[in-house]
Amino acid sequence: MTYKCRLISFILVLAMTLSLTNGLTARAESSVTITLRIEQDEVMTAAPVQITLTDADTQTDFGLGLATGPVASTATPLHALAKYMRQKGADNTTMKQYIAADFTYGSAYITGISIQGKCGEAPYGSAASGSQDNVYWGFTVNDAAPIDPVTHMGCAADQYVLKSNDSVVFYGLWNAWPAEDETLYSYFDKPAYTAQTDESLIVTLKGSGMTYDEQFNSIVYTKVVTGAAVTAAEYTGSDSMAAEQNAVITALTGAEGKAVLTFKKAGKYVLSASRRAADGKHIDISRPYAVVTVNSRREEPIAADNADKNITPGQVKAGTKKPAKVKKVKAVVKKSGKSKKSVIITWKKGSGAAGCKVYVSKKKKKGYKMKKNTKKSKAVIRLKRGTYYIKVRAYRKSGNKILYGAYSNPIKIKVKKI
Repeated sequence: MTYKCRLISFILVLAMTLSLTNGLTARAESSVTITLRIEQDEVMTAAPVQITLTDADTQTDFGLGLATGPVASTATPLHALAKYMRQKGADNTTMKQYIAADFTYGSAYITGISIQGKCGEAPYGSAASGSQDNVYWGFTVNDAAPIDPVTHMGCAADQYVLKSNDSVVFYGLWNAWPAEDETLYSYFDKPAYTAQTDESLIVTLKGSGMTYDEQFNSIVYTKVVTGAAVTAAEYTGSDSMAAEQNAVITALTGAEGKAVLTFKKAGKYVLSASRRAADGKHIDISRPYAVVTVNSRREEPIAADNADKNITPGQVKAGTKKPAKVKKVKAVVKKSGKSKKSVIITWKKGSGAAGCKVYVSKKKKKGYKMKKNTKKSKAVIRLKRGTYYIKVRAYRKSGNKILYGAYSNPIKIKVKKI
């Protein structure tokens, strides 16, 4: 979103200040709880925090000059931001040092945010961190820039009426003016992910911007964000932030905005991302936020046999032996023009086996992952081009325990491009 477009939008929005009777300024809920987050450049200024706004809060000007009175009793993003700043030590006298808002034309235009109470000082308002360029402050609700359905213009921070469970993000970005470089608000396709250790997790990074038609109506557009560095860091508390300095994983987004992450350790992680503009100096996307819960990878549960129904959980049936080692493992690659080829694996089960599991690795002595669980002596898996090693082992269940036989000797196969 360029400065020129923002300036045009600002002038038009302020000149067409919403009527207090339209849908956006209808009386809000008596109590609204939302999630607030603040980001600037490569720093998370405020981690996600819940803010509850009451009728009393919406009747407070917070030292900013917010409208009060019966018809103005609405919970807006600016009310939420101001109440958060009170938690950081601001009062009605000092609030303008925490939030710089221009009400010249009747609506709030945010020009600076500082939880340290230093608005007007770099990098909180006059300059972006690490540069001498102006900051552009924007906000989103549920990862979208709010548009007024009456005027078709972007809403100011004191106009949008919040609803419970809304997610509000204020973000500060490099103001590209006078260049026409694009800057985007960025977000992940999900706010939370679940993954398993040693398995690939694919996340998609999206961006939204705003342009205008010939009548200067606002048009919000979305696109995938390519070439961004996605970082994952351990989640140690509600204020955990993912950055280059503490990243345990870093992956670039590809042509479809997707990044592949593989976690080696179970636990909770926080995600973010950053991308520099073509000049190599400025940040041209806002910081996104998501959490990942990683569970230890486990074998699939095996259904109990009828003969085991009356066994106490945790017991092994007396005299039960482990299944014999699987023998005569063979693999055949089925010819096709597809990028992934079907690999047909056969073997001979030994005595005492209820089923077998097939494991695949690109290394002979380590890195095997289970690919197939079957009660047959045959399995079909799909693999991309490359060299692989395959092992099979049998299992049986006794009581609530699973007994495994020894792994078969590994066999080597080559999947070729046809």
